[in-house]
Amino acid sequence: MAGEDRRNPDARMLTPAPGTNVTSQCTATVVGGIGSNTLGIVAYGAPDDVSGWIHRDSDFDTVGTNAAALVVNAVLQLGGMTDGPFRVEYWDTVKGEPVQEQSVTSAAGLLRVAIPPFARDIAVKVKQKKE
Repeated sequence: MAGEDRRNPDARMLTPAPGTNVTSQCTATVVGGIGSNTLGIVAYGAPDDVSGWIHRDSDFDTVGTNAAALVVNAVLQLGGMTDGPFRVEYWDTVKGEPVQEQSVTSAAGLLRVAIPPFARDIAVKVKQKKE
């Protein structure tokens, strides 16, 4: 993403942590989501800055890029985050444009934020707000 410096020495690939305490390590998980058998996430970042790609896992190739929003009520859950306020941006992966921005607060290392409805995939950028 333009203007992003990814040289943070604390940054790494984040993996879903099913069955583990998501607040104990930097992890990325998508929960819920009506309209898809499974959702996947590929994410990279650190406790104060995460970028990711959320996608329909089992049927990605069968959904057109212009399809109506099929996935609703999904939640992005990031563990191991720095406590405090964050800005979350969701991006249309085809148009390369932001589709939604939210302000959320991470507490006890856990950041949970609703994912806007999408058809096939959506990108996300999460950055801690600096005071």
